[in-house]
Order: sequence, then structure tokens, then C-alpha cells
Amino acid sequence: MDNNNTRKWLKSHHDTLFPFFPYLKKRGIKWLFEKLREKGGGKGALYIHIPFCTGRCTFCILTREYPSENTLKYVDSIVDEARAWRDYFSSIQTIYVGGGTPTSLSSEELKLLFAGLRDTF
Repeated sequence: MDNNNTRKWLKSHHDTLFPFFPYLKKRGIKWLFEKLREKGGGKGALYIHIPFCTGRCTFCILTREYPSENTLKYVDSIVDEARAWRDYFSSIQTIYVGGGTPTSLSSEELKLLFAGLRDTF
């Protein structure tokens, strides 16, 4: 990789797991909120983890649960948490949905999820 390509890559790089949990654990949640306030409501991306699956892929390091009757409660909790974070971002440009298996949610639950996020951001 030549210097120009390296610079392009460095400028395009973004952390998808910010802040890395052990790093945050050392500093505490107040540190995170102070940093977000300093940043001043920038653009953001949102990852929504749908942890419902019946097995585990060999490469998976994420939390998982077996599908249950609590999926609607989980969707409501995601929307509530998004509302708690919305003041820290001027806009959300991208929403990633992964898991688990996002299609373990019903079509109605997916509609509620995206309607709640649209109303929030």
C-alpha cells in the first residue's frame, strides 16, 4: 500500500465498536457522555443487534438469545434507547441491523422498529 492509499484508508476508517468496552470500563460512562458532548452532535451510524438465533455461527462473537415471546419488548427497548441517545447526534446517516437473525422479528416488529427510529431521528 503506497502512502496515498494509506492516507485514504486512514481518513475513511471508522470504529464500529466505539468505545471498546474495556477502554470504556476504565473511564466510566460519564467519560463517554463528556466526549459525546465535546463532539457536538455529529453525524452517526447506528448498529442494532437482534440477538435471536437458534444456533451459533463458528465466527460469531456476539451475544445471542433463543427466539421468545419477548421480541416485541426488545424492539420497544431499542427504540427507547435510541431516544436516550438522539441528543448526541445531529443525524443518523446509516442504520445497520445484524445479529443473530434480524428476520427472527416479525414483519410487524420490523415495521415498529423502523417507524420508531424514523420518528426518533
